[in-house]
Amino acid sequence: MSNFELPVEIINHIQKSIKKYPAGREQAAVKSVLMAVQKHYGYLTVQAMDAVAAQLNMPPMSVYEIAHFYSLYRLKPCGKNELAICTNVSCWLRGAEDLLKYASELLDVQPGETSEKYSITLKEVECLAACGQAPAAQINGRYIGPLDKEKLLAWIKECD
Repeated sequence: MSNFELPVEIINHIQKSIKKYPAGREQAAVKSVLMAVQKHYGYLTVQAMDAVAAQLNMPPMSVYEIAHFYSLYRLKPCGKNELAICTNVSCWLRGAEDLLKYASELLDVQPGETSEKYSITLKEVECLAACGQAPAAQINGRYIGPLDKEKLLAWIKECD
């Protein structure tokens, strides 16, 4: 354990969040708390996740598992903009892999990397729960779909 401490505003958020749940169910606030921590720091560090676990009286591994499972959490620094392309079955059948490859070529990065020119982090995600809009993507947290090369190129040019 390190000497890492969460800022007061995050501690206040935790206290407010756990009041929404019955006694003994405070751990249910973990996703909300992780989002607040991510908003504050830009991504989730191991030290921050350890501190969240301590605040919510839960094993650190449980917090890590949640942070790794959900694609909305960032575990390393990202660019100013974020493009997450779903490649699950519905999106894959509608051309998501080609879109991911196209985005990778335009940005000159692989998924998980950040383009220096555009400050865009490209992510391949398993599912955005937007199958009806396949191929789906999230651009800075906003759902876009069905995504095509023209929409993708237009958005990247906006980031220039």
